[in-house]
Amino acid sequence: MRSDLPGPRRKGLLVSGGVGFHPPRPGIRKKKTVRGNTVSPDILQLNLKIVQRGPKSIDDAWQEQAR
Repeated sequence: MRSDLPGPRRKGLLVSGGVGFHPPRPGIRKKKTVRGNTVSPDILQLNLKIVQRGPKSIDDAWQEQAR
């Protein structure tokens, strides 16, 4: 998921670095299919890290969302 591509769709971009492509040498560009920055039902896995604790516990937040 690239932060500079709006929406949930997949799109072919000519990239020179960043998320989705790390060039072996400077100046190399490649056409890659990447997904936009919006979470949609098509996404199967979402890796994240909790950096700040809120007023509720994680279990309470998950139970509230399941209802």
